[in-house]
Amino acid sequence: MGNTRVVIETALGEIVAEIFEDRAPITATNFLRYLDAGFYEHGRWYRTVVPDNQPDTEIRIEVIQGGINPERESERFPPIPLERTSATGLQHLDGTLSMSRFA
Repeated sequence: MGNTRVVIETALGEIVAEIFEDRAPITATNFLRYLDAGFYEHGRWYRTVVPDNQPDTEIRIEVIQGGINPERESERFPPIPLERTSATGLQHLDGTLSMSRFA
């Protein structure tokens, strides 16, 4: 099975993501299910962390976090089992698209 590529359109441009269905089938299927059902249309970016906004933090990260359309929160699908990186071999490196544990 080939990996699916998705385009996330933002006001500042596009983000192209490759979804590793072969390596993380549970998480990938869940993300694509939300995508296909339109949950990310009118979704929100709600957190951006860069070195400048965490000056007193010893371990610094760079991350953007977003989610589904808040008006559709009550329509969420049931949670999926945690698919650990130790099982998938994938890592949370720069450019990685991840889902929260409560997705």
